[in-house]
Parts: sequence; structure tokens; C-alpha cells
Amino acid sequence: MIEITLFDSTDEIVKACGYEPQFMDMPGAVSLIVPSDDWLLDDFFPYWLKWKTELGLEEGGRYQPGSGMCEWISRELLQRLAVCARKALPGRDVNPAAFEVRLGIPPGFVLNGVTDGGHAPILICTHDENQARQWWIMESQSWTLAELRTPLKDALAGGCRLVTVVD
Repeated sequence: MIEITLFDSTDEIVKACGYEPQFMDMPGAVSLIVPSDDWLLDDFFPYWLKWKTELGLEEGGRYQPGSGMCEWISRELLQRLAVCARKALPGRDVNPAAFEVRLGIPPGFVLNGVTDGGHAPILICTHDENQARQWWIMESQSWTLAELRTPLKDALAGGCRLVTVVD
């Protein structure tokens, strides 16, 4: 994991979007932990699937168009990411480089298996083995790696509009 600042993340998001989404500034920490792609896919995602399976709710966190469940399940995912970030650097005031976002999905575009217009997924930054960072739209309701995430640049190119970033 590498560390960036909240201010770095804001600059990177604005640059990627080409416009400034609304930022809900209520930072829990200025230092952010950027996880590796391998950790997110190989360690965290299986843990997340296990948690959703054990949740026991009939829907189990599965996508239901128009249900509004994206908000609560995204917040749950962020909480679990935050615990992992704080375990990675004990005693430090850090959060994951991940945010709940509100975005619009245009008609005909499918973002991580989600098809409705308004959505509240996760915006997360990860890094590869060369420390190169990339921003992704991550789906907390996903049950497969294929539908887990889309590069932010691809979502924007597909017509998605990032409206609000909650930090």
C-alpha cells in the first residue's frame, strides 16, 4: 500500500473528470492508503464476498434496480476498507483512498452490471506493481470480478457523470 493525501486525491479526480464534481468535505483523515490491485482483488474481494454471504439478508447485497440499496452496501464496503487501512498502519490516522460517489449512468450504458440512472458506487484508487495509480468505479453489489470495477476514465467515456464525491 502507498500513501497519498486527500488533497492529491481531489486533484486527481478533478483531472480525470475534466470538471469538478461536488465534494462533500467531511474528511476523516488527510492521509489516504492506496491499496495494490493484487490486495484488492485477491484478499479484500473474497473477504467482502464472504461478509455479504454471511449477512443472511434475502437479497444478500445483490443488485436490485431502483432499490436504493447501493447506498447502504457501499457504506458497508467503505467501513471494511477503512478497518483494513487502519490495520495496515496501526496508530495512524488514515483512511482508504476510496469514496462513496453519486453518479449518473446514461441510458444504454451498463456500469459494473448496474443499469439504472442514479447510482452510489465506490470511487477507489489502487496501484499496480510499478506504483502507478488508477481510479476505478467499484461496485459493492458485485459478486464477480468481471463486474467489480471499471476504470473511471472508461465510465466517463461511456457517458457516466460523477456528480458528488463524499470524503
